Amino acid sequence: MPKKGQKFQRYDRDLVLSIVQEKLQGDSSYTQLSKKYNIPEGTISVWVHKYTTKAWDCSDRRGKKDDCDIDYKVRYEIVKKFLIFLQQKH
Repeated sequence: MPKKGQKFQRYDRDLVLSIVQEKLQGDSSYTQLSKKYNIPEGTISVWVHKYTTKAWDCSDRRGKKDDCDIDYKVRYEIVKKFLIFLQQKH
């Protein structure tokens, strides 16, 4: 849990992507990448996890996830049409 007043290090997106690609190619372990770039292993593992689970596009814009809500909007419309269909059956 972050401490009060803690400052977080921000990393250049190109650097992050190059580190993730290097890890996914299997050239290096988290420990090797951590020592090479002086970045905590946990941070690198979170980047790799977000990249592989496709959560990458939504993660770096806190509170502004309009592009990521599209799936929910599409699902909502499907459910809405299904409910209308069910009402017409009765």
